[in-house]
Formats: sequence, structure tokens, C-alpha cells
Amino acid sequence: MEQKGLTGGLYQPLSSADIETIHQTSLTILENTGISYESGLEETIDMLEAQGAKADRERARVFFPKDLVETQAARAPERVVLFSQDGRNDLDLAQHRVYLGTGGAAIKILDLESGRARSTTLNDLYQLARLVDALDNIHFFLRPCIPTDIPEDEYDTNVFYTCLKATGKHVMAGVNDVAGFHKALDIAAMVAGDIAKLRNKP
Repeated sequence: MEQKGLTGGLYQPLSSADIETIHQTSLTILENTGISYESGLEETIDMLEAQGAKADRERARVFFPKDLVETQAARAPERVVLFSQDGRNDLDLAQHRVYLGTGGAAIKILDLESGRARSTTLNDLYQLARLVDALDNIHFFLRPCIPTDIPEDEYDTNVFYTCLKATGKHVMAGVNDVAGFHKALDIAAMVAGDIAKLRNKP
């Protein structure tokens, strides 16, 4: 795998003891304070409870016991690679590397022809992804704008198709609902070749 990104791990303002203090404090917060959640996540809360989390449904808070967090963290893979379409822009998160990318959710853009701000379109998203694809110093494409010219029920399909068509680099974006997730998954599987290939190199 060709090495991308910048050398990381050089800036270390915290000592090992400082890092451990932050870690232990975060475990205490997760266990005692918990995290609030929005309505509509009942299935997710059921799943978390089945794994050992504790939920206060009246207060809409979920709590994660220290042992649960540490057990699940120990199960995480040591190496995670965010794959690109062409294999030349894979992002290996196990190395001490720093990767730069886009991001945001802009709904306005400065039109280069008129010089005025206007609502963002699907074509803006496509052009921005094409630009990122050509820039060696930008390593991944996180959808930087929200197309305002497409119907909401067609949003997820169009966003992922547009991004994956315009750049071979790793693409990130959110989805609006479960159906949108499955549409994005179908598109990604087509790009990868099939679902098995996508699973092997997500």
C-alpha cells in the first residue's frame, strides 16, 4: 500500500499519566453521567441494553459501565484501513499518519461566475469532489455541502452516486434514514464489484 498523508505522532503535549487521567475520567462520565439521546432510537437503545448498557428511558439517557467499554474497546481491530476505489488513496489509520480532507454541510456557496452567494446544488458537490480528486494534499472527501436542488427522498442516492463518480478517494457522508443507508450500501457494492468485495475492502 502506497503511504499517503503526513507524518504524525510528533506532537505529544500530554504525558502518559495525563492521557490515563483523561481516559479514566471519560470512563467515569460514560458510566455515571451517560449520554442523552433523541426519540426514535428505541431499537438502538434495546441493542445497547442487550450488550450491557443501562438506559433511563424517562430521562432519555444511556449509561455505559466501565467494564463494558473496556471489553468492547479490546475487541476493536488493531488496524483500520479506509479504502479508496483505485487502491492508490487508501488511508491506513494504524500508522502515525495525518490525513487531510474536506468536511461540513454548507447550504450556500460563492458562485465563481456571478461572485454572489447562492444555494448549493448537486453539481457543486460533483465539482468539489472532482477538485479534491486532483489535489494530492487532500486525502479524503467528506461531503462539504448539501445539495438543495434534489428531493429529500432522493438525497442519499444522489449524494453517494455523485461523490463516488467524481473521486476515487475515500468518500464519507451521512444518510437520512435506514432506507438511505441501504441505497448507499448498494451503490458502494456496485463500485467495489459486489457486496463481498466491499466487505473485504470497505
